[in-house]
Amino acid sequence: MKAFLKDFYMTDTYSESECSVQFYADLYLLATHLGREDIAPFYLDRFSALLSKEPFTYDYIACLETYCGPVYSRYSESTLSEVVFQQVLHRVRSLRESRDYPPSYFARALQCGTVFNGRFAARFASEVFSSLVMEVQRT
Repeated sequence: MKAFLKDFYMTDTYSESECSVQFYADLYLLATHLGREDIAPFYLDRFSALLSKEPFTYDYIACLETYCGPVYSRYSESTLSEVVFQQVLHRVRSLRESRDYPPSYFARALQCGTVFNGRFAARFASEVFSSLVMEVQRT
């Protein structure tokens, strides 16, 4: 059985361009569900790498909503939602430091409450506010 599972999880037959964020998310969840802690980190790393390469578009925001949004999904209770939250927080901080900002439709989605569930929304607001306070204190 273990040999079958190992063969099942091998992604050598897939090119990187064929694999989506969703693909690696699903394989990560399956690997953790089946107790394959030896393979799960590979899928989590690939998931994170692909997500970090996604441009700040409507599709990216929809992806955020899938993993961190107020509507329950199979990812809501997984570690993937925390990974996604940390990545978007890092990206927003990086954009602010470079005096660039996420697109306005990201701000509108935040205002509408569709990007994050309550827990993540409160943390996001707290983190962004804290970084603003630190920025003001430095000047």
